[in-house]
Amino acid sequence: MENSSKNTMSPEALKRFRAYQRDFNKETYMQIAVKFNKITDADVIAMIYSQPNTIDYLRQLVKKDIAEKKIDIDALIEEQKEKGLNKSRSKK
Repeated sequence: MENSSKNTMSPEALKRFRAYQRDFNKETYMQIAVKFNKITDADVIAMIYSQPNTIDYLRQLVKKDIAEKKIDIDALIEEQKEKGLNKSRSKK
């Protein structure tokens, strides 16, 4: 049986595709690292790791906080851009 996941792209095409993916990911995504203390934040760590989808859980918490505090997110993004903290082009 033939392996259907075998790469059939030429080396040049694969190189261009990987460059495109790298540029797309750099432009589209932002990674945020968070450091927790295993002793004092054990409850927070346990709650995060108990979630079936960690990123969705954290995203929902932040969006709920934005809604509850009635934060003007457009103004916040612009303020961060001015400070060089937020390189995003637009909000989702």
